[in-house]
Amino acid sequence: MRGLQHLLNFAFALAITWLILAIIPNLTGIETLNWYHYAVIFLASYPWKIGDNIYSLFGGINMDGVVNSLIGIIQIAEDDANSFLGIIQISLRHNTNCAFGISVIQISKNYDTNCFFGVSLLQIADEKAYCMAGISILQIASAIECKFGIPIFQLHS
Repeated sequence: MRGLQHLLNFAFALAITWLILAIIPNLTGIETLNWYHYAVIFLASYPWKIGDNIYSLFGGINMDGVVNSLIGIIQIAEDDANSFLGIIQISLRHNTNCAFGISVIQISKNYDTNCFFGVSLLQIADEKAYCMAGISILQIASAIECKFGIPIFQLHS
């Protein structure tokens, strides 16, 4: 399983590197990039494992612990999936947490999905789906809480 996890994280970093390198020339007008540009972008986008946890700019897969990301494009974690801006967050055992911004999909197998400030499109949790301030489109959980936001659809499981 660890070999597959490393392979998927490597493929994820390659895909992010390719995406960034496809976008940069269009935004900046730079037509050619040197080899070290590729290396720096790959190293910055790779999900680095320190102890049992993964730290990254763009997400990753960790079947042993927590995934902490600045922008969680795809986060799959055994424990918590934490990000400043989360796109797809899946936790197999604990919480998914998105601090600010848009959280497209949050799935937590045993605990809570939390979106503190921003827009949450889909939250599925065994325990609590929580939206502090913002808009929550669809929440499916046994307990649903929306403090200062606008819940659109809420389904109790």
